[in-house]
Amino acid sequence: NHTGEIMLAAQQNMSGGQGMSLWNVFVAPFARGRTYEEIKQSVQMLIYNLNMAYAARGSQVPFTSMALEFGVPDFLKDENAYGPKGKVVGTYADFEEETRLIQRAFTETLLEGDNEGKPHLFPNTIYTLRKETMNSEYEEDIRLVHELSAKYGSSYFVNMFPKYRGKMANYMGCRTCLQDTWTGDWDQDCLRTGNLAYVTLNFPRIGYQSKDESQVFEYLDEYMDLAVETLTDSELATIRNRKIGFIFQSFNLFPALTVEQNIEVPMLYARVPHRKRAKIALELAKRVGLGHRLGHKPTQLSGGECQRIAIARSLGNNPAFILADEPTGNLDEKTSDEIMDLFHELNRQQGVTIVMVTHNPTLAPHYDNIIRLRDGRIDPTPFEWERLQS
Repeated sequence: NHTGEIMLAAQQNMSGGQGMSLWNVFVAPFARGRTYEEIKQSVQMLIYNLNMAYAARGSQVPFTSMALEFGVPDFLKDENAYGPKGKVVGTYADFEEETRLIQRAFTETLLEGDNEGKPHLFPNTIYTLRKETMNSEYEEDIRLVHELSAKYGSSYFVNMFPKYRGKMANYMGCRTCLQDTWTGDWDQDCLRTGNLAYVTLNFPRIGYQSKDESQVFEYLDEYMDLAVETLTDSELATIRNRKIGFIFQSFNLFPALTVEQNIEVPMLYARVPHRKRAKIALELAKRVGLGHRLGHKPTQLSGGECQRIAIARSLGNNPAFILADEPTGNLDEKTSDEIMDLFHELNRQQGVTIVMVTHNPTLAPHYDNIIRLRDGRIDPTPFEWERLQS
């Protein structure tokens, strides 16, 4: 019951959804010496109370998630286990039986439903699938969970088989994966928070697309590979966001956002606080000569002004260098010269390196260094227009 009170208080005083990972492992020492009936009664009280309590924040049932293990994970077996009054009572490997009994009591209570046979909506129950528990010893427990899934569709599953998952990952029942960079340092790991990423597979769509069963699995393999690539790309995405500025030929501004909001977009992804974002956006808009246009939208600007905003946006996170893809391709000659002058100014005053791709030979005098590409390969041979100019 303390578990329910903690989650209710946390939702009311801090944030919406609350979740607990490894729950049945951590409470297993407190179940030592109790009968299965006593364990199940305690679990029932927890589930019933969570579904009857109302949080003042939003006047709703506490949105709670409980991550359960089928057995004690290998990485926890040698860790000190803490029991009543915070005393060390052995290691968690000593409480394998209690861990399994609590999980079974939880699953049976959910499977029974409420007094009218309806499902208990909370806590969202998340079952963790690990290699060490995918064997005949746990077969009955896993079968019972699948029965629950078939009856109510209320179970969530965490797949810890892939290598990129590591030993531990934290989840919420709203399909949200919290940070999974588990270090083993309990002080550090317990302080981490925030939505890292999640991937949703549209199974009905896959079924609709597929001609037969074999094609279903072909699509699943394809989409799962994409999911892995997406989730493991987060570190590279952070580098791209914070170290590299991007400028595009077609500006790629959000038409529904103002000038100020467009400049703020990369800073938003970098979690820069709102006031600081607004201050930087104003400074950058002034630097590109558009400080007076902060409230305007891209449709109210000329092509040159849109490109200036795109340049300002690329500077938001103070990048080490800028990648510019045909930044003058959609501009007239006069405006192109103005943009190139702005690039020179940024290079001189801020030391920003600008890597620019272009097919326009008239811009050659602006470059400190030229790398020529032919058919996708670097080729030092000068182009025809370079020979004519010389």
